[in-house]
Amino acid sequence: MPAQAWPLLVQQRIVGDGIGVFVLRWQGQVLATFAHRRLREKPPSGGVSVLAEAVVLEPALEAAALALLAELNWEGVAMVECKRDEANGGRPVLMEINGRFWGSLQLAIDAGVNFPALLAACAGGTVPTPVRRWRIGTRLRWSWGDRDHLLIVGRAAWRCGGLVALVRVWWAWRSTIGAARAEVLRRDDPWPGLLEGWRWLQRR
Repeated sequence: MPAQAWPLLVQQRIVGDGIGVFVLRWQGQVLATFAHRRLREKPPSGGVSVLAEAVVLEPALEAAALALLAELNWEGVAMVECKRDEANGGRPVLMEINGRFWGSLQLAIDAGVNFPALLAACAGGTVPTPVRRWRIGTRLRWSWGDRDHLLIVGRAAWRCGGLVALVRVWWAWRSTIGAARAEVLRRDDPWPGLLEGWRWLQRR
């Protein structure tokens, strides 16, 4: 590497599902938790979530995440992000702590944990009732990002296996969408989604 690149941060590549543990911690008390797994990302090798699902928060993972935030004396919202290491039996490996609202925030809201409202109540001096349950299986899809995922995977499939491989990729992609809610395009507020779609088409 050239001298201008230093100092470097070298991190082992972990292959496996991404997991997010969402937490609201206020004055030493845990007021909300939530967990999701990434079904698809952009780029596919690891990046922003384009299809995610609300899942059960495993006790061991919850304990580790809360212990980490307690050690940091964390105040506010955070997402403790991990990846399951497929090479080591699915062991969760810490990636980072997002110390702000995260991209998949809408999934938590749709599943029943409204982190912005809870944080606003805390900031206003009202300690809300802790929220530790949510609707498991709720799915959220960033539609245009998911299409980018399909384009990336589809091009690779076409180069390696032609039409048959491309059809298999498309079928696998389509079959996992299920009843996912749109992250940006919402019936009660369609303009952000329409604008995003127009800009996506312009880039193509």
